[in-house]
Amino acid sequence: MATKKKDKNVRVEYNNIKEVSSVVSLRDVFLVSSHWESFLSLHSTGFESNNKFFNFKLLDATWNFDVSSKTLDIQLTYQLIAEEKSEIKRQKSNVRLFEMQFGWLVVFSVPETFKPTKPKVMADFTVVNGQLNAFPYVRQFVHEMTTRAGWPPLVLPTFLLPAHREAHLGSRRKATRRSK
Repeated sequence: MATKKKDKNVRVEYNNIKEVSSVVSLRDVFLVSSHWESFLSLHSTGFESNNKFFNFKLLDATWNFDVSSKTLDIQLTYQLIAEEKSEIKRQKSNVRLFEMQFGWLVVFSVPETFKPTKPKVMADFTVVNGQLNAFPYVRQFVHEMTTRAGWPPLVLPTFLLPAHREAHLGSRRKATRRSK
């Protein structure tokens, strides 16, 4: 008997997110980590935008509720990989140009009565509202970092609310990393 392959994406239930979004308020957004690695310089590749492509991905999204400070913290980790399509001796390949990985902390204030009891609702809220609030900062950060690294400025497209999320995203985190 064949086993059914488990789907790694789950549908975001927007009606349920209101349980959280209607009671929280955004307190702050922090950049908590960043890493940049260049594999080739712009000058060695000869920048032709039609040969370049970018893979931008949310790697991780976690949340933590701190009862004492009445805050809901969402940690988001992103990755951006830039590659160039090349053809050497009729063999097509992708050459990695640079990679960046960075983390953001989105902090919400919550009322005294707030209790995160439904894991799926919290996971959906984490992935959707965490990104929605962090994305203007993420977009500006990517633009500035690519420029400062000597590449033409990369402007990420506008954030679109996802219909699905990867099943592993949106889990509860045990400890909170936060600047005071």
